Amino acid sequence: MEAIFGISALLLESGALMSGLTVNQGGWHSALLLAVVLTLATLLPAIVGGEHAPEPAFAEVAKVDLSGSGAYMGAAVLAYAGFFLMLLALGALGAQPNGPIVSGFAIFSTAFAFSAGNLLPLERLGPFRTPRLLIAAGLGLSLVGSLVLWSAIREQAAVAIVCSTALVAFGNGLTISRCFQRATLVSPDGFSGALLTMACVMIVTISLSMAAGVLTGSFQGAQVVAFGLAFVVVTLFGGFGAVRVAGL
Repeated sequence: MEAIFGISALLLESGALMSGLTVNQGGWHSALLLAVVLTLATLLPAIVGGEHAPEPAFAEVAKVDLSGSGAYMGAAVLAYAGFFLMLLALGALGAQPNGPIVSGFAIFSTAFAFSAGNLLPLERLGPFRTPRLLIAAGLGLSLVGSLVLWSAIREQAAVAIVCSTALVAFGNGLTISRCFQRATLVSPDGFSGALLTMACVMIVTISLSMAAGVLTGSFQGAQVVAFGLAFVVVTLFGGFGAVRVAGL
């Protein structure tokens, strides 16, 4: 499972890069078209495969059921929003002295830190065998990193910017893969919970892209709020079982 989510993270980051380049070259209308195409490409294998898949002899075929653990799915969406806001904040460093170099190093560090959070098997450690505790720990790291990054950007402290960015990405790596695992495992059909979460992530990131001009100067504050809300949601509601979101 960890390897699958690690590969998925690479594909997701590649998609994010494609979206960024598309917005830069063709505006948000082109990015919206790209998001629609990628969504259809994601859903097509499940639709086509479901039509030709043989029915099991001793089990009822699972219907498409958009359900999952509501707390973890919501936390994943908020964590992605916080991470995207961080990237917007780093992109706005160009006006500072050595801003492009600092921003480049910080963004480069997120690739390794995010993958490390995805792949490290911390579930084997006693305190983190409960999914809620591990995800809450990841969100806590991202929240602390966000607060440090907010201060570091104001003080123009290059080293602190890079380190706090890596901390946010590491915590996000811990959070995202486990949230998607929970959404997948509790979905009766094995995929709809994760697909619903990803669809919400795409909607949120596209909305933030369109609202970037309005949020200029408050990226860091919004980032802290996003991770803080995700931490509260998991802490308060992460212990409950599957929560039905919708059903077909």
